[in-house]
Amino acid sequence: MAVYVGYEGAKNCTDGPQPGSRGMMQWFLENYRHLGGTNLGIYNCRTVRGGSTTSLHGEGRAVDLGINPHGAAYGTDLAERLRNSSKEIGIQCIIWNRKIWSGAHPNSGWRNYGGRNDHVDHLHVELSWAAAKKNSSEVITLLNTHLATEPDAPQPPETPSPTAPYPTQRRGDTGALVEEIQTRLNRYGFAAGPEDGVFGAGTEAAVKRFQDAVGTGVDGIVGSKTWAALLTREAAGHTLRKGSSGEEVQHLQRGLRAAVEHGLAVDGQFDVATEDAVKKYQQSRGLSDDGIVGPKTWEALQGGR
Repeated sequence: MAVYVGYEGAKNCTDGPQPGSRGMMQWFLENYRHLGGTNLGIYNCRTVRGGSTTSLHGEGRAVDLGINPHGAAYGTDLAERLRNSSKEIGIQCIIWNRKIWSGAHPNSGWRNYGGRNDHVDHLHVELSWAAAKKNSSEVITLLNTHLATEPDAPQPPETPSPTAPYPTQRRGDTGALVEEIQTRLNRYGFAAGPEDGVFGAGTEAAVKRFQDAVGTGVDGIVGSKTWAALLTREAAGHTLRKGSSGEEVQHLQRGLRAAVEHGLAVDGQFDVATEDAVKKYQQSRGLSDDGIVGPKTWEALQGGR
């Protein structure tokens, strides 16, 4: 085991996730979904929060491994195991639970992280270009090989997770909490618009659509119930419907193939065939067959019923 030395910053957005990043996400979900692990995204053409440089998400080299419950010990364990084998895997940076390790400072260990997002809900992992360009299967093999045993080095210190609910946010408010709301709404497919920290009409409309999906009462105000929905695994952030696309749709399609529709394509496109398969699955589980994958359908697919 050895740590990675060096750092390759992002330059320009690409056209989507790199194959190595897809492999890391696939490996994570296969090994940690049963503990609460979720896919919080790979590709997002944007700048670093609060800065002007391109995020590694824009090059498809950064993977956000969702950790539930927030701050869970398995996230801390995984962060350290990845750091200890970062050279072999090709990991150049990890951010988790207000701590950061980077190949730019390989011998400094875990340092305090003061970015806008405290990363208690996800493990942010960045790959070198060499690792990102590997086939998904190659990265999965590397992870299986080098993470088979527990690390000997001490783990980064645990930091208590934030207490929900956060302060109520409504139209007219500004700041980091509003940006967090916008980020989650966009990530979850509710199109809040620019993540600029300004709670305007677009954000309010997205909040109402989210509230309608999770059944918290539609008022456009992010109070305790809406915060709880935004911050937990059962949030409608996982809500998928016809027209959705991406990694989460692929995971949905794999589940549907195994359950009811063995010939369904796993292409990440929520089309008519996927919608029909969802309805068939919902009928088989006694759920409302609306073809929309919300919290109850996700719970059933993930073994909740």
